[in-house]
Amino acid sequence: MMLKKVFITSIFFVCFLFLSSPVSAVTYYVSPTGSDENPGTAAQPFASFWQATSVLQPGDELKFYGGTYNQKLFTQKNGTATQPIKFSAVAGQKPIIDMQNNNDSGIHVNSQYVEISDIEVQNVKKITSEGPSGICVYVEGDNVTLNNLTIHHCYTHGILMFTKNITLTNSNVSYTNLVNQALQQGTQYGSAIKVAIGGENIRIEKNTVHHNYGEGIA
Repeated sequence: MMLKKVFITSIFFVCFLFLSSPVSAVTYYVSPTGSDENPGTAAQPFASFWQATSVLQPGDELKFYGGTYNQKLFTQKNGTATQPIKFSAVAGQKPIIDMQNNNDSGIHVNSQYVEISDIEVQNVKKITSEGPSGICVYVEGDNVTLNNLTIHHCYTHGILMFTKNITLTNSNVSYTNLVNQALQQGTQYGSAIKVAIGGENIRIEKNTVHHNYGEGIA
């Protein structure tokens, strides 16, 4: 009888360890020349941000090959405090999100515990009054880190942050608020880097802001 109890306890313990063990983080890749039929590996990258972000789990990372992407990076998957979801360039490469004067933001963060680095965003223009019009980078998720971004040619704000625990470092933001390029907007203009009402615990450090037709950092 004692042997049976020990055996059952051992099985339960092994199963508990298996179920409680963290899933290994995965690195996925996306490329302008990839395909959404691919598995998202370094050799066979995805093509669309939508497909790439759909598979991400806490601790995973999405790497961007260099080149121009005419699509929006929209994050909805949450990481955790110990396993953030990361988005970054492949080492030595330069990914550019060019919205081609489209209304949508180039990067829209709607999730928590996300880190984004080494990406360029350009050419966001306001066409309609819907959504975050004309804003290059729009952050409405908590616990977000932005690093080494290059942001330019935005119709309104360069980077707009609404939320809590945001870090923005080592980034270059220029040629924003193009709506005010003729300097006729009076006091109704945006900022290169803007913390909206309600923003809390925002760290903005070692960034370069220049050639903006509105406020620099506000």
